[in-house]
Formats: sequence, C-alpha cells, structure tokens
Amino acid sequence: MGVLLDLKIPGSGSPSEILSEILQHADDTKEIRHACVRLHQRLDCVFNAIKKMETNDKAPRGEALGKFVTVLVKCESCFERYHEKLLLRRLVKYQTLMDDVR
Repeated sequence: MGVLLDLKIPGSGSPSEILSEILQHADDTKEIRHACVRLHQRLDCVFNAIKKMETNDKAPRGEALGKFVTVLVKCESCFERYHEKLLLRRLVKYQTLMDDVR
C-alpha cells in the first residue's frame, strides 16, 4: 500500500475523508457550490493520480505529496471555519483560498 492511502493527518483524518468533507461543505455554501464542487474534482483528480502512481511503484516525490496535503488541509480548514459565516465574509476568505491554491 502507498504512503497516501496510509496517511492520517492529525485533526483532519485521511485525504479521502478530507475530500468527502469538502464536498459536504459545498452543499452548505450554495452561492459558490459550483466552485466548491470544481475544487473537489480537481483535488480528487490529483489524489487519484497519486494513488495510481503508488500502485505502479512510482511514488511521487515527498515535496509533491507535501504540497498536496498542505492544499487539502488549507481547503478543509477554510471550509470548516467559514461555511456557516455571513456570505460576504465567506466570499472574501474563499477568494484568498483560491489565490493560495493557484
């Protein structure tokens, strides 16, 4: 089994659990649901590519895996913190998050 599948992020869980939570938060934020779903799809695509690499014994460099985990944790913590806040506050924070992801 690869590193990614065994990975448990303290306070967040496994990468697949984090991806599920991001998608659940999309339902709570109807004004940007499309963007949340698209973000989830992109992160899921990267997750599946890393899993495929690990299955073929071509594990990604630690730096790439670290960046992926960092983006996952940032997204999850942002959604967790702000999905119940006022619309304007959420939009400002989501814009900052999207700038970081780029």
